[in-house]
Amino acid sequence: MELGLQIDGVDRRTFRQSMWAPGPPEGRDETFLGMQVFEDWVLKLDKGELKPIRTYRCQKCGFLENYAR
Repeated sequence: MELGLQIDGVDRRTFRQSMWAPGPPEGRDETFLGMQVFEDWVLKLDKGELKPIRTYRCQKCGFLENYAR
């Protein structure tokens, strides 16, 4: 198993497929002219390494299973 995190794709009125990103969450602490550009909760991600998450649900009991490929 590989450590990673799930990125939810919700932005106000739109919904996007959740993605999986490898590694522990790493915050972005970039600055511009001495001012912090990103909030603490904004993550640094390599979009080329993101994998879409597919979820399967048991129709009888509702159990969910997620897979990222």
